[in-house]
Order: sequence, then C-alpha cells, then structure tokens
Amino acid sequence: MNKSKRILCIVLSLVLTLCMNIAMLPSGMAEGNYEKVVYAYATFNNIPTEEVLAEVEEAINQITREKIGVEVELLPIMIWDYASQVSLSLQGGEQIDVFQSLGNLNNSISTGMCLDITDLMDTCAAESKALIGESWLQATSSEGRIYGIPTYKPIALTPMIIYRQDIADELGIDMSAISSVDEVTDVLRKVKESYPDMTPLAAVNSGNIGLGLTVPDVDYLTDDYYAPKGVLMHDELTVVDYYASEEFASIANLARTWYNESLVMKDAATTSSTAAELMSSGNYFAYIASYSYPEADTAASLEAQTGNYDIGAKIISNAFLDTTSINALTWLVASTTKVPEAALKFLNLTFTDEDICNLIIYGIEGRDYVKNEDGGVRYPDGHDSSTVPYTA
Repeated sequence: MNKSKRILCIVLSLVLTLCMNIAMLPSGMAEGNYEKVVYAYATFNNIPTEEVLAEVEEAINQITREKIGVEVELLPIMIWDYASQVSLSLQGGEQIDVFQSLGNLNNSISTGMCLDITDLMDTCAAESKALIGESWLQATSSEGRIYGIPTYKPIALTPMIIYRQDIADELGIDMSAISSVDEVTDVLRKVKESYPDMTPLAAVNSGNIGLGLTVPDVDYLTDDYYAPKGVLMHDELTVVDYYASEEFASIANLARTWYNESLVMKDAATTSSTAAELMSSGNYFAYIASYSYPEADTAASLEAQTGNYDIGAKIISNAFLDTTSINALTWLVASTTKVPEAALKFLNLTFTDEDICNLIIYGIEGRDYVKNEDGGVRYPDGHDSSTVPYTA
C-alpha cells in the first residue's frame, strides 16, 4: 500500500509539473494553436516552389513555436513588384504582418500602413532595441514615436560603378583610375565606340540611373529618394531645396549629356527591369548603384545575378551616413495586423536568432548552401542563386 501511495504521489507530481509548464508556455501553445505571422520580404532571386518554401517555413517554425508560440508564413516577392504588391495586399485586407519600407518609410508612416510599435518595443523586441540603439531608432521614428526597426547591416553606402570587367580589359580601360562620376563619361564613350549596338549604362531600376547616388553629403531626411524636397547638404543644418542646388544642376547636365550621346538607356524612366536583369542580357556595360561592402566583395556577389559575366566594381564617390542610409530598409509591422505582439516578437528573432537569420537568408543547409571552413557560406557545387531551391 505504501509503495502504491508513493507511486501515486510521483505520478501526481509529474502531472502538476506538466500542467505548470503548459501554463507557462507562450499564448496559444498550451492548446497547440499558434499565432500566424506572415513575413513579406523582397528578393532578386527566383521565387521558390510552395513545397520548398514549406520546408524552410517548417524549419523556422520548429524554433518559433517553442520560443514565441508563433508559426510563420514566408511571402517572398520580386523586388520590382514588392512595393505595389504589399500596398495592394494591405488595402485588400490580405494578411501581411511584417514588411519592408524599401526606401519609402515616410509614405508607410503617412499613409498609415505601419504600426506605431513604441509601446511594444520593451516587451516584444527589447533585444533588437538594444542591438540597434536609441540613436538609430530615431531615424525610423516620427514625432517621437517608433515605427520600425532598421536592417542590421553595414549602413553607410558607397556609390560604385558595376561594370563588365571582360569588356574593360579588352578595350584597355583602367577602371582603377576612375575616382568620380564625371570620369565615367569617357569610359562610356569608349565602350559605345567599340560596341555601337550596346547601351553602355543601364538603369538601376525604373526612373533611376544612379546619378543621384553620387551627389556627396546629402541627407534626404526620409524624403522619397526619387522626389526629395527639403534636404540637408554637407555639414549644414539648414534645410535647403535639393533642386536649387549646384550639385543637382551638375548631375542633371551630366544625365542630359549621356542621354544625347546614347550612353544611357533611352527608356530608363519607364523600364520595369532591374540592373541585374539588364546586365544579364549582355546588352549593357555597366550601372551605378550603392553598396556597403568592399569593391571586390561587391563584384563577386553580383556575378551570378548579372549573367555570370566577369564583373568589376569601382567606387566613384564617398560613402556618407545619413538618415536614409539607416532607414531605407526598415522592417515594419503592418497597421492591419491582428497579431501585433506576435509579429514584433518574430521580427525581434530575425535580428537575434542566428538559426532563423540563416534559414530566411540562405535556406536549408546542405541543400541550399554549404559552410566553408572559415565559417562563411557558399552555394553547393554546381549551383548558384538561380539554381538552388531556395535563397533570399
């Protein structure tokens, strides 16, 4: 009898412990009902199949179910469709809980697309808040309220010309001697002379040939980069009209020269193609964009995206840290979300959980990427960004 009582006590103790553990689980986990978060992100790469995406989601959810009681649905969108698709989806009542600003934070705030997350930061994203820091969060704030978390990466962007190294070598063009955007003109002329059917300079994306990126020391103060109004220039703290500046006049005249000499694509204002697509066609020599990594690393990372041509990169203006550098890629919680806490908790994990970061960016280890001995990663042998099942 005493032995039976002892066994019964042990069983009851285990049951009580289990009940206490279940009660302490994040909301919804006790019943096995997890809050769903839809995470929309932009990609230059192929959209994975539903089956492949489900495998990455499940790997992520094995972590998030336990840590925050959430299941995640990934929503990759081609970058040229991203802004319009997210906007239309939110207006149409479709579920998107976390999305990117892609250079238009002001619009997301002014139109009410994103949620004021100020009061949720300490409880749902304290680690991200500490990681990013109060000063940088000011760049994603309006009237003292926080609306997003800027991407954690090298921030200061350096304008570069990305070019076909094979053509530069063939024509004897020493790109290392180029140090400013004005010196690019003669390079484009030489390419046009030798390749009359080629357009030397491609657009970065619709309406953007990259010249604005080369104007030094401009803080757009969260204005739309494509239509800035009041800006700060150089070390001055007085807001000025960007279009009245000598710097804008200079790049406008340069753009006109390039256009008249057919050195830049004629339909740059309306093209729906990105620079990577245009370069892949073999009909363009170069484009101008800003990157946060050294020249050689930048060039190596772009070869697979630009047709596997031999690519070079050359800095043509100074790096500059401004408000837009910080908030151009800001992660936001949608104002329409029904799970704001869950959305912000997951966003917090994308900044703090190494495994989740790797899964979102690289996919499944061994299938989508392999690790190098130095701790870096690469595509599996025989694959690149266009052939692996998943890569962001």
